[in-house]
Amino acid sequence: WIGYVVAATGAVYTHYFAFFLLGGLGLAWLLDRGRRPRWPRLVLANVAVLLLYAPWFAVLFTRLRVDRSYWAGPLKLDEALLDVAVSFTSGETMPERLAAWLLLGYAAVTLLATWGLWRGLRRGSSDSRTGARRVTLYGLLWLLVPLVAVLALALNVPKFNPRYVMVA
Repeated sequence: WIGYVVAATGAVYTHYFAFFLLGGLGLAWLLDRGRRPRWPRLVLANVAVLLLYAPWFAVLFTRLRVDRSYWAGPLKLDEALLDVAVSFTSGETMPERLAAWLLLGYAAVTLLATWGLWRGLRRGSSDSRTGARRVTLYGLLWLLVPLVAVLALALNVPKFNPRYVMVA
């Protein structure tokens, strides 16, 4: 738990959107049926992270309030999601038109991998099924919670750049 507090505090001091990553990890930990969550330890560890970050909260809220230089006008969710998908898969140097077509290939590979994982879940031993479920749970929540949280924040504060969700 001490290692978690040190790493989590370092993450949020590196970029405050890491709070969203910690939220995904905490949610996965609480939903994990493969292990019995220890609520007090999880809560105490995250309270310690918040206390260690407390001196910086004023700066965080000031940045969110005054810096609106990243997205012109209101956030368009479809454009933001396309921007994130292209940045996650092809990077920012590839022309968007070509990268959008490549997304179809990435989607096909992702669907095949997911299908293979679920197929393996049905065939494997109880231990391997539990392990695969846990990997899926943590992986999905670690990816989706930060992405959804950053986009939700960007709907209210038009401050968005795909690199903000790269921490996921």
